[in-house]
Amino acid sequence: MDLLKTNFQILEVRGCPMYKADEYFSVSGLALLPPDGKPACLFLSKGLADILLQYLSSKKKGPEALKDEYNCPGCTGIIKFGPIDESGGLYLTPQMRMLAAAEKKEMALESGSLVDMLGTFSFFSALEPAHLKEIVEYFKQDTIPAGKIVLQKGRPGKFLYVIMSGSVHVLDDDGSPIANLQRGEIFGEMSLISGKPVSAPIRTAETTRVLMLSGRDLSNILVKYPFLQMAFTRMLVQRLSLANAARTEEYAAGVSGQLDEVNPGELFQMFNENRKTGVFELRLPLGKGLITFSDGVIIRAEYAGKKGKEAFWAILREHTGSFKFTSCLPLEDMGAESIGNFMGLLMEGMRLIDEENASAEQLAEK
Repeated sequence: MDLLKTNFQILEVRGCPMYKADEYFSVSGLALLPPDGKPACLFLSKGLADILLQYLSSKKKGPEALKDEYNCPGCTGIIKFGPIDESGGLYLTPQMRMLAAAEKKEMALESGSLVDMLGTFSFFSALEPAHLKEIVEYFKQDTIPAGKIVLQKGRPGKFLYVIMSGSVHVLDDDGSPIANLQRGEIFGEMSLISGKPVSAPIRTAETTRVLMLSGRDLSNILVKYPFLQMAFTRMLVQRLSLANAARTEEYAAGVSGQLDEVNPGELFQMFNENRKTGVFELRLPLGKGLITFSDGVIIRAEYAGKKGKEAFWAILREHTGSFKFTSCLPLEDMGAESIGNFMGLLMEGMRLIDEENASAEQLAEK
């Protein structure tokens, strides 16, 4: 199996503290040579290692096996780089073959162990091994020392965490433990789903090894695997606090509210989890909106000339406006069918919003 030998030139730099555009670095087998006089960035080295591993597993060899452009997986800065073939391509030695085979075997064993471990966790137990292998590719691993705050109250959540070993404490406002989460349990999901800041800090009780999944990847996985949607819904129901239940009862009594106090995703999630029946009348920037629940299931959605799923997703995008919930079911909606699995609708809506935000950021940068 050939190892890569080529040069990569930096095409674009925004905010990188180490490198400049047009500088280049070389990959020769398992060695990385940074630009003259520059240290090797660990983030960039990881990116190159990923490229090498992709090349080793690819059936294609030579320059055609490489993409035109890559992104550094690193810090707050952005680097785009691409291969330049100044060295004549690729080469192979027996020593490199042995090193590559050993490294690939080690990664395969690690990947296999993660698949086996995830399969023992209740959240993932409904999935086939082939699906688990796909899901493993989305996760990042980290080992967190004892006593470290993983999630800060009041800050937006960025990852879902799966505990592989060790344990964490959920803390109250005084910093005292009120719950303990251990191997196989998940935390960080509520902030990702609701879009609200973290409601309670999380601190490691001991050295803890975790798998981390970004909010965007979580959305993609839940849309792709409906079994996980059901498991995720059950977990969210179990995590509902008494305060959330009280808020739901207050809204269900017909109290009006503002969307700057509770966003649509969080609001509808509470009514789904508590199996409420009634009608939301919403005043939104593009006009009136309507969401009808029957036993926690959405059977009708209308907004801005849209109906059904499209209307529901359009309402999820709104952050300003008011709502009123009436606990009754109109005659015309009795017997109506669901517009779709609630968690699937919510995850797909989140994915669409993420894509729109990413496109807006790219346009703003230009």
